[in-house]
Amino acid sequence: HVVFYEPAGDEEISVKELYFYPNGKVKQETDLSNGLCLHGTSVSYHLSGSIQEIKHYDNGLLEGEVKTFYPNSALS
Repeated sequence: HVVFYEPAGDEEISVKELYFYPNGKVKQETDLSNGLCLHGTSVSYHLSGSIQEIKHYDNGLLEGEVKTFYPNSALS
């Protein structure tokens, strides 16, 4: 699990999280707002590296449709 930070005045806030499979490939990457809530795009990946799911958040609330993909990259 890796968290990326940006300066915000005298502090740093988290702006992105990455989760990994045991083999080191990215499992999920998520944008954050104010270091606390989901904001922006969240992408999950199959173990093969192809995209599994794409979600969009607005200040912690799921917004719009969730796109889910099969391992062969076809939209489910």
